[in-house]
Amino acid sequence: MIRSMTGFGRGECSRNGSRFTVELKTVNHRFFEPSIRMGRKLAALENDLRVLLRENISRGKVEVSVTYELAGLETGLEIQEETLAVYIQKLRELGKRYRLKDDLGISEILTLPEVLKPAEEQIDLEEVWAMLSEAAKEALANLNAMREAEGERIRQDLLEKAEGMREGVEKLKIHMPQVEEEYRKKLIQRVEELTEGRMSLDPGVLENEVVLFADKCCIDEELVRLNSHITQMRTLLDSKEPVGRPLDFLMQEFNREANTIASKAGDLAVTQQALELKKEIEKVREQIQNLE
Repeated sequence: MIRSMTGFGRGECSRNGSRFTVELKTVNHRFFEPSIRMGRKLAALENDLRVLLRENISRGKVEVSVTYELAGLETGLEIQEETLAVYIQKLRELGKRYRLKDDLGISEILTLPEVLKPAEEQIDLEEVWAMLSEAAKEALANLNAMREAEGERIRQDLLEKAEGMREGVEKLKIHMPQVEEEYRKKLIQRVEELTEGRMSLDPGVLENEVVLFADKCCIDEELVRLNSHITQMRTLLDSKEPVGRPLDFLMQEFNREANTIASKAGDLAVTQQALELKKEIEKVREQIQNLE
């Protein structure tokens, strides 16, 4: 299923008084680029979450927001007794040295830096990951459902544009024999104008000039390659794998052929048709930038 790179998904998991919520937002980007906000307490699980995301998203900028409430954590403050002992020793040494009154009190001591620290919270990472990954998988499922719906709309639009390009190629194919005949007529007319009708062009010379012109302006190979590219495009649009990058490369090949046709054209109508083809190719290219 073709996916757009733009979407949003949300997932939740609640268990034993704890709750996790994961929100995902994706936008267009050439590569896979996740940005994860999940807090210091869960930092050890960030790489696991990154791997899970990579398994489900091949490219795009991904913003990840994880919020949670954990039940049963030890909270409060801890007294750093080793630090406290050093403070007391140093303060009493200074008191003796400078003959100061020893009036150390608990309220003053506890305000000293690094004496009080938040208690370490004991987190069961295995249990937390089970809940976090469940919420993340639900968010990914919702995200990809939205991206697939948008991808299908883009796919239908691209198929219509592919048909428009095929029709443009057919017009060029039909028109090319007329270009040759028009050149023959113009060549005869030019000779008659220059000689005021007193001389006619030798049939052998005329045909030779027409053949040289037709060879110079021949775009048969380009038309064959364009039709081949259109077939490849349709095949990719039916693929189950991400197709953004291969389609982007294919558009470069489309442009190459259209540019060659425009440069070889010996007829205004052919040039105009080649330019119209380039416009359609650019529209397709812009749409492809939205695909994963």
